[in-house]
Amino acid sequence: MTTSVTPWWKALKIRQEILSASGQIDDVQMSLFAAVHGAGAARPPYADARYYGEITHPTARLVDLLTEIAIRVGAGDDYLKARAVTRLDQGMGGGKSHSCIGAYHLAADPEALLSTELGRQVTARAKSRTGSTLPTDLGNPHVVVLACDNMTPGAPVQEYDGPAVTLYERFLWRLFSRDYALFERYKPFWSDKHKIADALRAVNRPVLIIVDEVLDYIGNGLDGANKPDLSAQDMAFLRALLDVVNDVPHVAMLVVMIASDADKTALSTAAQHRRDDLNSLLERNGTPATVTEVGDFADILRR
Repeated sequence: MTTSVTPWWKALKIRQEILSASGQIDDVQMSLFAAVHGAGAARPPYADARYYGEITHPTARLVDLLTEIAIRVGAGDDYLKARAVTRLDQGMGGGKSHSCIGAYHLAADPEALLSTELGRQVTARAKSRTGSTLPTDLGNPHVVVLACDNMTPGAPVQEYDGPAVTLYERFLWRLFSRDYALFERYKPFWSDKHKIADALRAVNRPVLIIVDEVLDYIGNGLDGANKPDLSAQDMAFLRALLDVVNDVPHVAMLVVMIASDADKTALSTAAQHRRDDLNSLLERNGTPATVTEVGDFADILRR
């Protein structure tokens, strides 16, 4: 008896963004900046939360990461059952950008993401941790995205940064959704933990902060700016923010910075000191995390 087997090219549906690519890795690698700011032809399909959920395999570590964020921002009095600061430190190809986009969708469009298979697993994991069901809107979080691989220190882009120049000011402009009065009120306090905490509370909503590829900014980026005052203010702000996030209820932070032993980026002495400083802060205030394991890739291929 002959067994009928469906050829793989008929069984698999290749996504349109892959069909449209030229075959280079950069063409198919996800971009947080594109997901958040892309418009028209530049807006990728995965900028839609439901589509993202459809194409994403719910690996155990990704579900864990999103569950931590969901509990921290949206689980009411149970927010202390989740960590505030997470650092993604895997090397290239480990799924950091994919995870940041998932975190963005979770907070920016929670009802859409939580309706997907990935979201349902996050909801179930959160309930097993807290004993309560997450609200479908997670309390209507506000998302602040600092895509540092698309930011030049000291050279703001009007479309995204408005009047902001420093990293702190760019953070405020996004935090306050371009509210100029609030921006001006808090602008002078770039290293004041009390004022930064007040700013986070002033939006009166849960807040998720995503800082992607921060070393691109604080490393050679600040070297190139050649502005010692800017460098000092930006680093002081990051120090203060990492302390503050742990203290303000319903605020979570996701930071992407590859572990030093896996990052071969050549840095000046000053940039190396800044990286070491930020490493120490992240070790003190955050929890390192990976979002993929070796076995996950086999599971994805089987799926």
